[in-house]
This record gives sequence, structure tokens and C-alpha cells, in this order.
Amino acid sequence: MMDLLSTEDNEGCTPLHYACRLGIHDSVNNILVLQVSLERKSKDKKSALHFAAQYGRINTCQRLLETITDSRLLNEGDERGLTPLHLASGGGHTKVVELLLRKGALFHSDYKGWTCLHHAAAEGYTQTMKIVLATNTKLLDKLDDDGSTALHVAAREGQVAAVRLLLQRGAEISLNKSHASFFHEALQHRRKDVVNAIIDSDRCGDTLRTFKLDAGQRCPVLDLVDLLPESCKHLLDRCIRESEDDDNSPDHHIEYNFEWLQAPIALKKHAKADKSLKVQPLAALNAMVNYNRIELLTHPVCKKYLEMKWVAYGSAAHLLNLFVYLLGLLPLTHLIVSLRPSLDYTGPDNSTAVTMVPISFREVQYCTLNTRCM
Repeated sequence: MMDLLSTEDNEGCTPLHYACRLGIHDSVNNILVLQVSLERKSKDKKSALHFAAQYGRINTCQRLLETITDSRLLNEGDERGLTPLHLASGGGHTKVVELLLRKGALFHSDYKGWTCLHHAAAEGYTQTMKIVLATNTKLLDKLDDDGSTALHVAAREGQVAAVRLLLQRGAEISLNKSHASFFHEALQHRRKDVVNAIIDSDRCGDTLRTFKLDAGQRCPVLDLVDLLPESCKHLLDRCIRESEDDDNSPDHHIEYNFEWLQAPIALKKHAKADKSLKVQPLAALNAMVNYNRIELLTHPVCKKYLEMKWVAYGSAAHLLNLFVYLLGLLPLTHLIVSLRPSLDYTGPDNSTAVTMVPISFREVQYCTLNTRCM
């Protein structure tokens, strides 16, 4: 009997592993009564508790934890460094997570640096995230080996509810080792729902201002124009605020926020101090032109912004340019009008030469009249 219970399949799993995986409580009890070792691991170094936690078998987990005498099994990782708490969190098994935490499970990181909060956020299990954060708030801004927080992971995987929860809990908006914020991650993976949720949140401003120039990542607004123009339009729609007064009332007005169409003030000040940084004027509008975003260029906010720039200095610059152009055009026009060609026949081969002979305006007028008479 003991030989049969110790038999392994091709994956290194014993009957106890399968019983825990399937949650067959009676089989687990019968096997444990026979004093089968709980330290037996599969080829990927998973114990029976790993399987029970991964598949959310709460009764099996309770029975195993009653039998375990070595607390190391509770926090032992598999070949990827995943503990039972990681597996339960990644599966959204809230009851198992609560049980493991009550029994003393530690908040270890796996071999990628992910905590149980990273795993829960990646799959969008907000209830599990709340349980974990209620136990250890320091996990909120914990970094993995790439410098990414749970907020980065949730945004990358398109987990809208998880992103909202982390923002509401005050998660720090930081850059990872690739100098990408969680907003960059959502944009570059085309997570439209996440991007729109961020735009609608109270922390939209802080999010859009978090980037590092000349660090391999662009300003988030430029990524919006390029990758998700529909979300960029949503951002511009939120930049219009109309008063609640009647349209015919003198107090009726419309406010336009041009903040996201121009470089941040802090960045401009930094560029003045560091001459190596070059801040392109009208970068957002130029990006709309480069990517042929007609629907964005014709948006009321963009039209009002261009109108404001035209009144501020565009019209003056245009008139100055026109004046300089006329300074060259008028003398050239006078030169053309005041000279006429004359044909001279010279040499034995009857060759001709054309010369320009100055004439007066009066003579030109006279010749014109004679031509008409003829």
C-alpha cells in the first residue's frame, strides 16, 4: 500500500497530489491517516499544499495545515519561487488566502520579485487584493525585479477594476526600470478600457505628468495620439467645461483646458536650466499632424487652442513674414516692369543678342495704348 501511495507519474505527482488538486476530502484524509509524507514534491517542486491552494480547495488546505508540523512547508516556493499564498492569490481564492494568512503565511516574493498582490492584480481579483492590503499595506508600492508595482502589472494586463482600486488606495505613480509608468504600460499594450478609466479618475493629472524626457519613453499624451486616438479624444472631451447657465444668459460660458496640448511648466523650467533638453513647441498638435489624426485636430479644444495662439502671436508673425516677402517682391516687380528686351543682329552669321533696355512707365503706357489701337 505504501509503495502505491509513493508512486509518481511522469510529472512527479503522487496520489496525494491528485487528491489535493481535485479536492477529494475523503481520499486526502485516508492518505494522511497512513502517515504519508507531505514533503513529497512534483517535478516542478510543488507540494500537496501548493496544489490545494492553487485550485482553491479550502477544506483540503485546512486538513493539510492541521497535519503539517514543519512551518517551512507553508512558505516554501516551487521552481518559480511561488508559495501557496502566491498561487491562491493568483487564483482569486479569497478563503484560502485568509486561511493561509491566519496560519502565518509570509509575504515572500517569487523569483520575478512578484508578491501575492502582484499576482492578484495581474488577474484582477480585487477582493483578494483588499484582503492582502488589509494585512500588509506596504505591498501597495512593492517593486518587482523590473521595478514595476502591482499597478504596473494590473494596467499591463488590462485589469480595470484592479487599477481603480490601487489608485483609490493611493498607490504611488512611479517609473519602472524601463522608465515606463503604469499609464505607459496600458497605452503600449492597447488597454483602452484601462486608459479611459485613468482619464476619468481623480489622479489623471498626476499620471499624465509622470514621465522622463529622453529616457526611451515619450510624453503619455504623444502615446495617446499615436496608439489610442479614441482615448485622446476622450481626454480632450474632459477638457471642456460648460457652465450650467442658460445659453442666452450673459453668464453662460465655456472653459477650455489646454494643459495637455502644451509642455508642462515644470518641464519648460527644467529645459531652461538644462540646455541639452529640447522641448518641442506644439508637440501634441504636431503629433496629430504626423499621425494624420484629423478627428483630433478638428476637436473644439484644439481649434480654440490654435485660435488663441493665432491671436497671441500667429497673426503678428504672419504679417511680419508678409512684410519681409513684400520687401523682396516690390523691387523685383519694379525691375521687371522697367526693363524691356531689345534684339540686336550682329556678326556675319546673322546671330542675335537680347538686351534689356530701361523704359519709363509713361512709355510703357504709350506702347500699350498703341497696341490696343492697332
